[in-house]
Amino acid sequence: MEQLNLAPYKVQAEIIQQTIHQIIKDFSMFGMEVYFTGNMVMVYEEVHRQLSGFIETLIIHDFHKLLALLYQIDLNDETIILAENEHPDLTRHELIADLIVFRELRKVVYRNYYKNQKGTQA
Repeated sequence: MEQLNLAPYKVQAEIIQQTIHQIIKDFSMFGMEVYFTGNMVMVYEEVHRQLSGFIETLIIHDFHKLLALLYQIDLNDETIILAENEHPDLTRHELIADLIVFRELRKVVYRNYYKNQKGTQA
């Protein structure tokens, strides 16, 4: 499958809800509760702020837990290093929070894509 353009999906309510659900699920596995108020206009800012705080705390206090979380989310060192080089103006925790949201969005979009493909072939 070719690389999907994720931009149109970022604003679809169902995709946003699935993405937030995936983030909540992954973070809860590590004892971190992410809250979503339901404000679809500010959803990414709301979640990003929470993730950034969690990531900052993990970088300082529990780096091994951060590595386990990133492994669960399927976000590797190489991706983080490349993003740091492309966005030197962002702090590490802000950048990782951005990458997590993007990765979770991509997971949801691809999962839906393949589910729809399977449904059309049946």
